[in-house]
Amino acid sequence: MNLLLDIGSWFAQNWMLLVLIVLAIAFMVPTYLRQKKESNARNELNNSLTKGTKIVTTAGVYGVVESIENTSDGKVVTIVTGSSKNPSTMTIHINAIMGIDNKAKIVEETEVVEKPKKVKIIEEVVEDDEEVEVVEPVKEEVVEEKVQLKKKPAKVDTMEDKAQPKKKSTKKD
Repeated sequence: MNLLLDIGSWFAQNWMLLVLIVLAIAFMVPTYLRQKKESNARNELNNSLTKGTKIVTTAGVYGVVESIENTSDGKVVTIVTGSSKNPSTMTIHINAIMGIDNKAKIVEETEVVEKPKKVKIIEEVVEDDEEVEVVEPVKEEVVEEKVQLKKKPAKVDTMEDKAQPKKKSTKKD
């Protein structure tokens, strides 16, 4: 029983330390999980690279993978950049690759202009024997409600207000 009282008094004295440890763990776990996810994505990207893969580097250079070599510094990738008429090669570290280039060419949309349609007016001739139903268009009336706002009366200066002189402060500095 005495041992439980000793542990209870230890918690009472060091509760702030326990709160700080719990907060540190609460911040470290999401950071660790995010880094693990990014590391797995990076490894998946590095393993999916083959000759002919279109890539973009972290510097924004677009190119095509020509070869991948293992060196003492890690994997090194040789890429071909530029146009097919004037190609150039670059050797970069595999971590300098930001991602696979999945862009597609932009197709310009042309504006379609519709020509006005011609409307034919057809008149029907009705003989006297036939009944024709005439439909009159329905007119809707819009009723507007007028709301009158009450105005506060403006303050009117009276002769008494004007006759009384304003008091000046008599404070001295």
